[in-house]
Amino acid sequence: MSKFLFIRSTNLETRWPFVPERVVCRLQEIGEVVVVNNDDQSPISVQMDLSDIDGVIFWDGGPELTDACIEAAPRLKMVGAVADNAGMGLPVEALFTRDISIIDGTRGWAQSVAELGLGLALSALRRVPWWHQRMRSEAPETVWQYEADQYCDDSRFVNGTLGSKQVGVVGLGQIGRRVAAWCDALGATVGGYDPFISKEAV
Repeated sequence: MSKFLFIRSTNLETRWPFVPERVVCRLQEIGEVVVVNNDDQSPISVQMDLSDIDGVIFWDGGPELTDACIEAAPRLKMVGAVADNAGMGLPVEALFTRDISIIDGTRGWAQSVAELGLGLALSALRRVPWWHQRMRSEAPETVWQYEADQYCDDSRFVNGTLGSKQVGVVGLGQIGRRVAAWCDALGATVGGYDPFISKEAV
């Protein structure tokens, strides 16, 4: 049976309610799980024996994973962490040398961030904050007296329909691709730029 080490900060639930429990439940479906509540930044190999560990999952800080840790874990096959696309904070070369898989947890919230970005763009186009402030501060009989072609538009402001716009997306990673696809679905003319992705990949 595989054995996993789940390393987490002591106050993880305050930032991510329910997540730690679900992570443990999912891992228990495929093996034994050892949970370490630890804010100590020293290498994990100094703190405990890694000789029988098959996978390490880091979430929200905790001990450092170093080259020495990889050497101390001969059975290690995967490392999961909230890092970035370059594996920041991980001994990438040592992991690649051992052919150990790296699972980037940051992609897990790409959907919610992309939705927020699109929501803010639509809110700005339709001037929702401005109208909200008017409704709170002005008399009801004057709020709706405006010159516009359609609801929430203004003759002094560009038309608020996304479908009539040209949209540029800088960065076509997990978030940018979603935003670009949704803008395209809403009828916008979409262009994107990312120096790290080829046209074929897009």
